[in-house]
Amino acid sequence: MTEENLDNKANDLFRRQVMLRRQEKWRGAIHLAQPLSRPLITVASALVIIATICLLTLGTVNRKARASGVIVPTNGALPILSNGAGIVTAIRIDEGQIVRKGQTLFEIRNEHRDLRGETSVQLREQLELRRKMQLESLSLRESQFRAERASLEGRMSASRKQEVQLADEIQIAQRKYDLVEKDFQSNKALQGAGYISELQRERKEQELLDGLARKKSLERTLTQLQGEQIELSAQMASTKTRLDSDIGILKSDLASIEQQLIETDGRFGTVVSAPQDGVIGTINVQVGQSINAQKSVATLIPVSVDAMHHPEVRPPLEVQLFVSGQAIGFVEAGQKVNMRYPAFPYQLFGLQEGTVQDVSRTPLTPSELPELLAGTILSGAQVGGQPTTREALYRVRIQMKSQSVSAYGRKYYLRPGMMLEADIVQERQKIWQLFFGPALALMERSKS
Repeated sequence: MTEENLDNKANDLFRRQVMLRRQEKWRGAIHLAQPLSRPLITVASALVIIATICLLTLGTVNRKARASGVIVPTNGALPILSNGAGIVTAIRIDEGQIVRKGQTLFEIRNEHRDLRGETSVQLREQLELRRKMQLESLSLRESQFRAERASLEGRMSASRKQEVQLADEIQIAQRKYDLVEKDFQSNKALQGAGYISELQRERKEQELLDGLARKKSLERTLTQLQGEQIELSAQMASTKTRLDSDIGILKSDLASIEQQLIETDGRFGTVVSAPQDGVIGTINVQVGQSINAQKSVATLIPVSVDAMHHPEVRPPLEVQLFVSGQAIGFVEAGQKVNMRYPAFPYQLFGLQEGTVQDVSRTPLTPSELPELLAGTILSGAQVGGQPTTREALYRVRIQMKSQSVSAYGRKYYLRPGMMLEADIVQERQKIWQLFFGPALALMERSKS
C-alpha cells in the first residue's frame, strides 16, 4: 500500500474539520481589533483636564512646621539635690505625694569613722543617751520644784487662815477688854464714893489686866504668823530662783548635746527637705543606694496653694516644642497645632490639638535645655529628623486642648516627660502656589 493511500485512509478515520484545526494551530486564532470611540476619548480627556485645573485653582494645602517636643509641668519641675555624698537610709515620701516646704524627704548618712574609730551611729546613740538623761534630770528637777512649791503654798494657805482666825480673836479680845475697862472705871468711881470695897475694885482691875495680856498675846502671835508668811514668801522666791538656775544649767547642757547631734548629723549625715510646696514627680534613688553630692534624688512639681487642698492634685501641663532655626520663621502665637504622642498612636486615637502660646525670642543651645529633659528632647529631635545636637533650638510653648487622651472607653492622663511630634499649621495655600509661587516671587523681585 502506497503512502498516499495511507494518508487517505487516515483522513477517513477523522473528520475533515479536526484535521484542518491541527494544521492551523501553530498560527494562532484570528482577532479583530475594535478601536475606542474618539468622542469618548475626547470627553474623558476633557474631564481630566478640567478636574486638574479645578484642583490646582481651588484646592488648598496647609503649610506646616514639624517639630519634636515634650510634655512639661506648666510651673516647671524642680530638681531636688542631695546636700552631700552618702547612703540613702530613709525615703519618707512617695511619687505623687503632696509635700510642704521644709518637709523631710530623704535621710542620707555617711559612715565615716572618727579618730576613735566610732561610727556616726555609735556617736549618735551616745549623744541620744546623754540627751535622754538630761531630759530626765530636767523633768525630775521640775517635779521637785513643784513638790516644794506645793508644800510652801500649803503652809502659806494654812498661815493665812490662822491669821484670819487670830484677827477675829483679837477683835473679840479688844471688845472684851473695852467692856472690862469700862466696868473697872465704874467700880473705881463707886469705890471712891464708898459704895464698894477696895477688894472688889482690885478684882476688876485684875480682870482688866488679864484681858490686856490676852490681847497682847494674840497680837504677838499674829506678828509671828505674819513673819512666818514673809519667810515662806522668801522661800518660794528662793526656790523659784534656784529652779531657774538649775533648769538654765540643764537646758544649756541639753542645747550643747543637741548642737553636737546636729554637728554629728552634719558630719555623718544630712536630710533633704522640700524647697517649696508641690507634688513629688519622680524619685530617682532607693534606700541603701550610694549617691554623690548634688545628685538629683527626686523632682518636685510646684502647685498652687489652692490646689494643695484637693484630694487628687494634677499639676497643669503644657507642651514645649523645640523648633530648629530652619522651621521657626513663620511660627507665631495663636497657630493651631496637631500633636502625635508615641504612647498613644494617632492611627488609633487620633491627633491631639493645641494652640501656640508663645515663641522664644532667642534660641537655646543644647546646654540650655531643661536639665531633667535635655536628653529626652535631643533624642526625640534626632529620631524625628529635626535639629541636631549642634544646632540652636527655639522653644515654642503649646497650650493643650486636653490633658488626657480618651482610649478604650476611659481617660488616660498625660504625664510630664512624654515625647511627642507636632505639626504647627501656619497657613493655607492654593495648590497652584506651590508650583508657581517661586516663579512669581522671582518675577516680582526682578521687577523691583
